[in-house]
Amino acid sequence: MGAALGKLHGFKPKTEFDSVYERFSDFADTFNDRRHLYKHQMPTELANKIINILPKLDFSKTCPKLLVHNEFTLEHVIFKNDKVFKIIDWDEMNLEYSLYDLGVTLTEAYPNGIYDKRTYDEIIEGYESERVLTKDERDNLEEAVIWGHFKFLVWSMKRDGSGNLNETSLKILDYMLK
Repeated sequence: MGAALGKLHGFKPKTEFDSVYERFSDFADTFNDRRHLYKHQMPTELANKIINILPKLDFSKTCPKLLVHNEFTLEHVIFKNDKVFKIIDWDEMNLEYSLYDLGVTLTEAYPNGIYDKRTYDEIIEGYESERVLTKDERDNLEEAVIWGHFKFLVWSMKRDGSGNLNETSLKILDYMLK
């Protein structure tokens, strides 16, 4: 899976394009606007920790903008004979900072909120078999994972507060932000 993402990040688009899909600031704004609606599901202390980490999740000064999938998780990858066969759901593809995409993929190393070092290492090793991480990217891998879980948390926040927050992401964010 990591190798497939690394290969994607190695592609050079022939044209510049932009997307209407959410950017980092959009996710931060959504979290800030809706977090009060989820006090019963998310302790105030955790919400404050997330707010405090947000500036470190802005990778615009440290990472290259590359062609990204934005949802590169197991539900969007079809395997055949233990190899990536197809990648589906390309509707959010755009030019974005590499760590946002890698961070979402690395959430796969936390099934049910439990860190799986082997899966994490395999994703990174596969990724670097196609595209070597820069020093800045490598230095920010933990923040990338935090980003991935933050993104899933925000996706679960309905506008009216009726959503059920992603429990795995809450658990991981609480653990990683201690």
